[in-house]
Amino acid sequence: MLETPSVDESAIVDDVALLRREPLLVRVAKATARDRVAILALLFLLLLVVVAIFADAIAPYGGTEILRDETGSVLVLQPPSAEHWFGTSAFGRDIYSQMVLGTRPVLIVGFAAAVIPTAVGYLFGLMAGYMRGGVDTVISRTVEIAYAIPSEPFAIVLLVILQPSLATLILAISLTYWRRPTRVVRNQVLTLSESGFIKSSKVAGAGTPWIIWRHLVPLSLPLAFVYIPIGFANAVLAEASLSFLGFGDPTLVSWGGIMRDAFIGGALNNAWWWIVIPGLAITLTALSIFLVSRPIEEVVDPRLAVQGSAK
Repeated sequence: MLETPSVDESAIVDDVALLRREPLLVRVAKATARDRVAILALLFLLLLVVVAIFADAIAPYGGTEILRDETGSVLVLQPPSAEHWFGTSAFGRDIYSQMVLGTRPVLIVGFAAAVIPTAVGYLFGLMAGYMRGGVDTVISRTVEIAYAIPSEPFAIVLLVILQPSLATLILAISLTYWRRPTRVVRNQVLTLSESGFIKSSKVAGAGTPWIIWRHLVPLSLPLAFVYIPIGFANAVLAEASLSFLGFGDPTLVSWGGIMRDAFIGGALNNAWWWIVIPGLAITLTALSIFLVSRPIEEVVDPRLAVQGSAK
């Protein structure tokens, strides 16, 4: 059962003073500028965004195009070379082109499956934490039920019922991620609701819309922002896993789909590049997102910055 957290009045007062003195985005930008690793990770992610936007112009071949030599023979399992940077697959496809084209669906699924459930979870958490009563009970019990449902099997069942597509993939991942931000935001709003300045606002005659917009949203929204990069990384890994299992969009090339083709084609035995390159791209992308989220976490919880500087 979800419990009401204790109130740290001094911490809330400090947060209010800091928020009024310096906007959240400014604090995040300053924290990122102090973290060189986060800057490198951010540059890598920006590179992926550029590649995704101009993928059709960057990729020298189509994702399903079969390559042949001068004699008409299919270029099967060619190792990385100057002509084919990432080599070719057992089906005669250029892996570099597939990696470039696969960047777009990975980022689309990652972004959408992070922002949508975080926004939904934030609204549910805000409602449960402030309205309490029956609303809190219904939302809290729903969250507990959602936690009992395993994410990946649920996503697979949904994809089988609705048929694999980019939209279905986003929906399947989103329906299993909203529960975490809901629970955390609900606890934060419960804490804020018990603070002195909220009670003073109620005594002064402030209405619910004013209290929510003027006090609760500015102080609880930064916490929700932490879950966007975390959800992004989890969605990238989930998309790769589901595509590897064969539940990705069959009309699109994705990194998980490339690894599935590599596994079916026996790349583990004689074509390391076919499986290592997409696997490395997935790992670096998820790692970069987590590294970029560190400055956001330090801004939301300054104790993390103090602990990091003490090491």
